[in-house]
Amino acid sequence: MAQNNIDVPVTDNNENIDLLIKKQSDNILTPPREWVKLNVGGTIFCTSQKTIQKYPNCFLHKLFLESQDKLSPYIDETGALLIDRDPKYFSMLLNYMRSGRVFLCEDFCENALIAEAEFFNISGLLEIVKQKIKDRKFELQANSVHRMCSLKYDELASFLSSLSDGWKLCQILPSPSGSSYMVIVSKSFDTSLSLSNQPLAAKAVKVFDEKPKEPPKHKTKSLKFL
Repeated sequence: MAQNNIDVPVTDNNENIDLLIKKQSDNILTPPREWVKLNVGGTIFCTSQKTIQKYPNCFLHKLFLESQDKLSPYIDETGALLIDRDPKYFSMLLNYMRSGRVFLCEDFCENALIAEAEFFNISGLLEIVKQKIKDRKFELQANSVHRMCSLKYDELASFLSSLSDGWKLCQILPSPSGSSYMVIVSKSFDTSLSLSNQPLAAKAVKVFDEKPKEPPKHKTKSLKFL
């Protein structure tokens, strides 16, 4: 006699289908009624309610707690909820909500992603991006050199206008004598480029010794390298 290996009893209703769906692992299969459709800035996104419910304080979760009557004016002809935000950054935000990881697209603006994370109230993503910016600033500071120049007042404007090749103004300080000003400028460099095989001190000296394209006729004296 043949054995019956079916674990889920077959009934006249859809109970067996619901049981099979429950056996699936996290969000691999989600019943259609649990999916939501979003029209973000003209781009359609679909995600599960479970993904949104993982972030109870986020804007989307609170949005779907509203009654259907309140949401109906913001539903387009395809049944998608209209949200007037940038789809490029919403895509990164939604991927974070799904996986807990940040996948960045090319040519993205960190401040724009921060703005979206703040709008949708996704604190985890906000912390990650802000930390990334801090790490980058620290990296730039570690890979920079400084130059100090002694200038008279009437020389300041021409000197500052001649800054080029990545040199940036850091500080202007009056000299102890009061007859001149000490101007500190800095320049960041990428240690992974052509100087990658040289010692750090040599890299600093090489960059420090670079001259502006239109060097002003001012005396310069070197500071310690940072």
